[in-house]
Amino acid sequence: LAFESTRGYQGRWRGQLSTGADGVSTVIRVEESATVPMPLLRVMARLFFDSEEFAAECLVRLRDEVRRRSAAAPEGP
Repeated sequence: LAFESTRGYQGRWRGQLSTGADGVSTVIRVEESATVPMPLLRVMARLFFDSEEFAAECLVRLRDEVRRRSAAAPEGP
């Protein structure tokens, strides 16, 4: 999935879903790459942006949304 932000950067996400070791859960692997073409924004991103924290927050939000949708989904056969 490619994206272009209104905040001056662009990039892509690549995700892979697989079945967990327990045979029931789903494991997600996400890879993000981003390019910041403007030199000043690139320097500011290095100084003020914590990519590990950002990634962790995104994964928590994704987990919470999956749980919400699972709880709201009708049970089927």
